[in-house]
Amino acid sequence: SGSGGRWYSMERELPCDRPFIRWTNNIGVWSNFEPLLARFVLWTHQYTDGYMCVCDLQGVKLDDGKFMLTDPALLCTDCMRFGDTNLADEGIARMLEGTRNSMAAHAGAASA
Repeated sequence: SGSGGRWYSMERELPCDRPFIRWTNNIGVWSNFEPLLARFVLWTHQYTDGYMCVCDLQGVKLDDGKFMLTDPALLCTDCMRFGDTNLADEGIARMLEGTRNSMAAHAGAASA
C-alpha cells in the first residue's frame, strides 16, 4: 500500500525423500493416475456447480496416503480469471472427459 515493498507467495517445501510426481496436466491427461485425486477433480467441479475445477496436480504422496500438492491450476468458466492456464469451458470439458475416461480405464483394469 504505497510502501514500495514486494509481496511474495510461498509454499512449504516438499519433502526431499519422496519422488515428485505429476499426476495430471490442465487438459485431462493423467500421466500417473491416482483415484483419489481424480475424485478431487470431479468434486471441485461439482462443488462449484460447474464454475471451476482444479487441475495440473503435482507434488508428492506421503506415507499416510495424503498428498502434498504444489502449484495446482484452476479452470473456470470465466476466462478472465486465473491467468493463461485457465482454458475456460473447453479446458473444463477436456479435463472432465480425460478424468472420467482414466477412471473408467483403471476401473476396468482393476476388475480384469
